[in-house]
Amino acid sequence: MRGNLGWSAANSKIDHHSNIAAALGPDAPDVIWAWCLRHLFVDWNWAGLREALQHGFSVTRSNSNFWHGLATYHFLEERIEEAMAAQLKGLELDPFTVENLYYLGATYFWHYSLEEARSVNDRVLQGAPEHRGAQELRGWILAFEERYDEALLAFEQLSPGIEYPNHRLSCLGYVLAMKGDHARALACREQLELVVKADRSHNSAVTYAVLNTALGDFDTAFHYLELAVTHKIGTVRHCTGNRLLAPLRDDPRLDRIRQLIGPVPAYGETPEYSREPTAGRQGLRDSHPPPSGMR
Repeated sequence: MRGNLGWSAANSKIDHHSNIAAALGPDAPDVIWAWCLRHLFVDWNWAGLREALQHGFSVTRSNSNFWHGLATYHFLEERIEEAMAAQLKGLELDPFTVENLYYLGATYFWHYSLEEARSVNDRVLQGAPEHRGAQELRGWILAFEERYDEALLAFEQLSPGIEYPNHRLSCLGYVLAMKGDHARALACREQLELVVKADRSHNSAVTYAVLNTALGDFDTAFHYLELAVTHKIGTVRHCTGNRLLAPLRDDPRLDRIRQLIGPVPAYGETPEYSREPTAGRQGLRDSHPPPSGMR
C-alpha cells in the first residue's frame, strides 16, 4: 500500500478503513487484521497490536496475515529467531503471494544470509520483475557482496514510484561510500539534503539518516532518526535491526531511539502452529486481497 500511495496517504487510508472495519464484527479475521495494521502503522500502539494478534490467533491459527504480523512484533522485540519462525509459518500457509516471499528474502538479508536472500529474491523478481522492493533488495545484496558497480546499476534502474528518486539518491550515495567514492557520495547527500529540508512530511528522514550513517556523520543520522520517530515514519521502527545502520549499534544514542519508539510488551507464549491446507493455487500472486473491512 505504501509503495503506491506514500506514507501519509496510506496511513490515512488505514485509519479510515480500520474504523469502517469495526462495524463488521470484532471476530472477523479481516477486521482483526485491519486493527493490527492500524496499531502497527498509524498508532504505534504496541500493546494494542499484541492484543489484536492474540485475539486473531484465538479465532484462527491458519491465517497467514497473523503469522506475518507476529513476525513483525517479534522483530520489534528484537527476537529475531522467533520472528523468522513466524514468518516461515506464514509463508507456508500462503506461499504464492509475492509480498510474503519478498519479506522472507528481506529478512534473510537483514539478519541471516546473503546467499539465502539472493535465492529468495530472485524468485520474487522472476514472478514479479517490477516489484520495487525486490529490485532494491537486489541492489543491496550486490552491494554487500562487494559488487559495487552492479549495485549502482541496479539502483539507477529502479522502477519509478512515490519514494523515488529521493530514495534512489540515498541508495546510490550509500553504495558509493561503501566503494570509497566519497566525493560522489557527498554529491548525492547534497542533492538529497535539498529534498529533505523541503519535505514537511519528513518521509525522507530515514533515508537521509541511512546515507549519513554510510558517510560517518552519526550526529546527523541520529537527528533524522529521532525526527522520523517523532513523525512516525514507519521504517524507523526496525532501525535497531537495520543492516544499513549497523555502524550505529554501539552508540548509546540508539537507546534513546528505542525509548522514543516505545517499550514493546513481551508477546508471551507463541501460539501453537496450525495449518489448513490450501488447494488449487498456482503461481505467485501480487498481494493479498484487501481485508473486507478495508476495500
